[in-house]
Order: sequence, then C-alpha cells, then structure tokens
Amino acid sequence: AISAGIFTSPTGTLTLAKNFSFTAGTFTHNSGTVVFGGTPAITGSPAFNHVTINATRSLNGGTGTITVDGNWSNAGTFTPSTGIVTFGRTGGTQTVDNGGSSFRVMNHNDTSTLQLTNNMTTTSTVTQSSTGTFDANDFTVTTAGAMTVSGGTYLARTALQTFAGLTVSGGTFTCSTGNIQVNGTLTVSTAVGATFS
Repeated sequence: AISAGIFTSPTGTLTLAKNFSFTAGTFTHNSGTVVFGGTPAITGSPAFNHVTINATRSLNGGTGTITVDGNWSNAGTFTPSTGIVTFGRTGGTQTVDNGGSSFRVMNHNDTSTLQLTNNMTTTSTVTQSSTGTFDANDFTVTTAGAMTVSGGTYLARTALQTFAGLTVSGGTFTCSTGNIQVNGTLTVSTAVGATFS
C-alpha cells in the first residue's frame, strides 16, 4: 500500500500478487512493466507504464482511473468494476490486448497511436480525444455505451465496429472496408472529417 512518500518502480518488472493500493504520495512507474499475478485488486488511481495480467490470473480494476503510458496485455481476466482505463503518452505506439475481458470506460487522450492487437469490448463508453490515433487494426470494437471522437483520428479499418452510439465532434473518423453498426444515435458535427464507405 502506498499512502505517503515516494515509491519508484523498477525499470524492469514489478510483479504483484496482492492488492495494489495507492491513496496518497507518489508512485513513479519508471517506464517499467507491472505484472499482475494472483487475484489482486487496485485501489486508487495509479499511473502505470506497461500492464501485464498473467494467464489464469485476474485483476480487479477498482473504482478509480488507471492511467497507462505503455502497453496493455491481458492473458488472464480483467474485471473493470466501476473504474476507468485511460491510455495516453506523447508520441509512439501503444498496444492493447484485453483478451476476452471487457473494459468499462476506456479513453485515449494523448498524441500516441493506440493500436489494438485483439478484439475489444467495453461495458460503457469509449472516447478518442487529443491529437492521437485510435487504430482498430482490423479487429472488432464493441461498445455498450457511446463512442465519441472529439479529436485526433479513429481508424476503423476492415473489421466490424459496433457502437451503442457514435458522436464525431472533432478530429477524423475513417472507415475502410469494414462495417460500422450504430445501435443508437449517430451525430457528426459540421466541418469535421468522417468517411464511411
């Protein structure tokens, strides 16, 4: 538990099999990887670099916001609870593989390219903002809440994208040869780039 002071994670791998609590003080990810084994839960709103959930293991995301500056790799189970996962760093590419698990709310809000390496589902909303790129990379995206593009670029590519609603209020939404299914309201603001084909 981190409730005061400064904890600096190693540049290599930090393996956690117990609960991770961050309520005060400073947690510095040091560009390393946090590997979750066992059945831990997160308390608070930490910022990690790379996140790995081992096979046959599970992670409860808790009620706060998990910020990820690197890659997300889930070979086990992620339970989002009521929390938020936010991806974003300055430049470069971040990869996301949440296995067969769902995010609840997922945001991408920096200048990086967020690239899927597996199909992705959420039990609530997804937001693409800032000037970065959300690259579906020929994988399906299914959201139980609305997809909002308010900045940057959303690349739908060739796989089916299924949204409970879609709002493009800024940036660019580009569809390649795949289908876009909107099971709700579609809103495209004037003077923004949206290409459906």
